[in-house]
Amino acid sequence: MMGENKQVVIIGAGISGLICALELERSGYAPLVIEQSDRVGGRVKTDLMDGHLLDHGFQVLLTEYPAAKEYLDLDALNLKRFLPGAIIFRHGKPYKFGDPLRDATFLLPTMLSSIGTLKDKMIVHQLAKRLRQTDLEEIFNREEVTTMEYLISCGFSETIISHFLRPFFAGIFLEPELRTSSRMFEFVYKMFATGYAAIPEKGMHAIPAQLKSRLKKTTFRFNTHVKDIDQGRIHLDGGEVIAADHIVIASGPGSPDQKTSASQDIAWKSSQTLYFKADSTILKAPIIGLIPDKSSLVNHFHYVTDLLGSGHGHLLSATIVRDHDFTGEELIEQAKADLSKHANTGSLEFIKSYVIPRSLPDVRNIRYSPDPEAMRLDGSTTLCGDYLANGSLNGAMESGRVAAEIVAGRLKKG
Repeated sequence: MMGENKQVVIIGAGISGLICALELERSGYAPLVIEQSDRVGGRVKTDLMDGHLLDHGFQVLLTEYPAAKEYLDLDALNLKRFLPGAIIFRHGKPYKFGDPLRDATFLLPTMLSSIGTLKDKMIVHQLAKRLRQTDLEEIFNREEVTTMEYLISCGFSETIISHFLRPFFAGIFLEPELRTSSRMFEFVYKMFATGYAAIPEKGMHAIPAQLKSRLKKTTFRFNTHVKDIDQGRIHLDGGEVIAADHIVIASGPGSPDQKTSASQDIAWKSSQTLYFKADSTILKAPIIGLIPDKSSLVNHFHYVTDLLGSGHGHLLSATIVRDHDFTGEELIEQAKADLSKHANTGSLEFIKSYVIPRSLPDVRNIRYSPDPEAMRLDGSTTLCGDYLANGSLNGAMESGRVAAEIVAGRLKKG
């Protein structure tokens, strides 16, 4: 094969780096992947604790992501789907709200709920219908406004925005003010309208694990830290130097191996996820619970065991996306208090927390696929990552694909 004598090094074994390696293998190359942690996945990781699967932060796979359908064997992941809606806790009472066209049990609760007006519910239906028929190119070519501005322009009332749309999409975009681009909102809404949010039976890390299992010619070096990159030479801690014909930096903006001002300018959205053992499940279904009260530290929660099942009791996952000054035990106790006050969750035993300062890139000028010109750092180095397109698994996969095309094209030209 034409690539056998070319050394391509990918720095970072996250989703984008793995897709880049997969596409490079298809083009005849045998990449070397350098990863500073002990496993693949980047921000997509899962821990096993006391028989429970704990994802590093609240993450889901949207089954209609085009890149996911292209690169993943979804059946082999044995996906466990969330119901297409949510249970909203308002003044301590639960209100079921969702898409009755895909789950008939939502019909009466949604129509009779006080979460929104009849007009709101008609707009929800009409928006889903319109976006199902809108192609992705059109969505990503629209003028950008904030998601909040977009929702207001659609005619939604303040009631449905504050009680459903804001907390639901705050949990996806990881920011409660909904400053995220309207392009991203339409893309995600379309994905929800045509598919489902799901988690693999073995946790989100099953996704990068499956990608790694498909790589037959790629070599991995884990627990290896890149100190510097200089003219096609990779300097590792300890003094080792690796020469490469081409380097792909898939380790994310702001890492020590990235020197461009563009990568350093990327802002990040942070989040915190806390796991608790619970005596029982109040949701009793694979569904998201929303707490719209602005005084609550917890934005949304779900029972992992309602979705994935377990023989070891009930596991609750609660996510925090708003700024706060709580630390340590104060944070845990406040989260417990909010869950008890707003959702009557009962006694909770703290298990583990994940503080993720770089959960999602805060991207402006949202794109479906990255601009190749923005990825070309120099003649022998290419950037790769979801921050170059949009903060999603789909964006990461698209970035990996485009990076591989750039590398193969450059090496072919010599």
